[in-house]
Amino acid sequence: MVSVRVGNIWKSYGKEEVLRSLSFTVSDGELMVILGPSGVGKTTTLKIIAGLIPPDKGRIYFDGRDVTHLPASERNVGFVFQSLALFPHMTVWDNIAFGLDVRGWETDEIRERVKYLIDLLGLNGLENRYPRELSGGQQQRVAIARALAPEPQLLLLDEPFANLDALLRDRMRWELKKIQRELKITTIFVTHDQEEAFQIADKVAVLLDGKIAQIGSPSEIYNNPKNEEIAKFLGINIINISKLSNKYHFPCKTSNKKILVWPEEIELGSKGIPAIVKSIANLKGFLRIIFELPDKQEIEAIIDADIEIRVGTKVYINIKQCKPI
Repeated sequence: MVSVRVGNIWKSYGKEEVLRSLSFTVSDGELMVILGPSGVGKTTTLKIIAGLIPPDKGRIYFDGRDVTHLPASERNVGFVFQSLALFPHMTVWDNIAFGLDVRGWETDEIRERVKYLIDLLGLNGLENRYPRELSGGQQQRVAIARALAPEPQLLLLDEPFANLDALLRDRMRWELKKIQRELKITTIFVTHDQEEAFQIADKVAVLLDGKIAQIGSPSEIYNNPKNEEIAKFLGINIINISKLSNKYHFPCKTSNKKILVWPEEIELGSKGIPAIVKSIANLKGFLRIIFELPDKQEIEAIIDADIEIRVGTKVYINIKQCKPI
């Protein structure tokens, strides 16, 4: 295990500034998720930590040791790419063993390590199959096993479940968290999916515009976003109450013009704020409904799916909880 400190990293590609004064710390044995939309520098951050590309400015420290200019081969880091990059001509066993053979491990040591990882990742019976003969989830497990094989002090994962179907993606998240806890390996995982981030992370770093906008536990980030930009990215409603009539009730007292309203804090009622149903989507037992308020603002709600409701219906909504911003 290792602690990681990213100190004031800057990185540009030509005239495009990708990372700007990027700084954060990952504690020994922690699973940090870097959460942000596409194009904000998540993959670039991982590659700089791994030593695959150099920063323009700034420092990377492992356990307080400056490794900024240390070659990738000497950083003892496991990397799982989004593309997986398995060797198509090698079996599952050989894919996992490849890095150990390159590093000069003894045959008995390789056999013991590969067997351990096959058991850990649930790959028993697949040892002699080739990547093309595996399902997406099985390929993902092989990629993780290969990254873990040389006993790295740090595991980096670049949106590893992005190409899996929803059900398998959910299962793989829990499996990864279980493996990470068992091995107690420091892990940095990047994703654009907030559900994924909040499900597996010990700590979340929100990356926007090339720098860290907020760091905290999943509950801290979701319940207390620092600003409007973070709230919008997380799917939290921002309502300008100055545009609405004073006769409507809001549970949070504020002199501000804007409030945060979480989608799950909205309910239907026999009275309240009049709204029109603009769209409905079914989400695993819940309905994601977009309502239009009297002043034409839109608000998103997550409501139990056992109600009868149609697009175009006029209803009343009530806000159970909100927060000034």
